[in-house]
Amino acid sequence: MIPEKDLDLITRFFDLDLSYEELKEFEKRILLDIKFRERCEAISQPMI
Repeated sequence: MIPEKDLDLITRFFDLDLSYEELKEFEKRILLDIKFRERCEAISQPMI
């Protein structure tokens, strides 16, 4: 299960709705946090 905070951040990323500071933090997390990266990948995959 994806924590609500992460889900909101990831959704806002794909909606191009992050501030500059949030985008920098997102980029840092995606590089350093494997679970966060996996969550991003899971959300970005089309549902069949």
